[in-house]
Amino acid sequence: MWSPWSQARLTAEKLDELKGVPGFAATFLTDGKPPETGAGLRQAALAATLDHLAKAGLDDFIAAMSAARSPPISNAWAAR
Repeated sequence: MWSPWSQARLTAEKLDELKGVPGFAATFLTDGKPPETGAGLRQAALAATLDHLAKAGLDDFIAAMSAARSPPISNAWAAR
């Protein structure tokens, strides 16, 4: 069944804008091309993330996000 919001159509339309975005091709393209209409979409990295969160819990995610937002400790500060 055709949908105006199909992944195949939207990927083809936005390909020039998104092909340079890291991870886009690996996630949304099939052999470097937009998928065929009706093709399945497998997102291995998303599946691994969700699997990790299911096992480790959301506290692990929150701690990682907090660490990513915190400025790194300089060597001078760490040496004190």
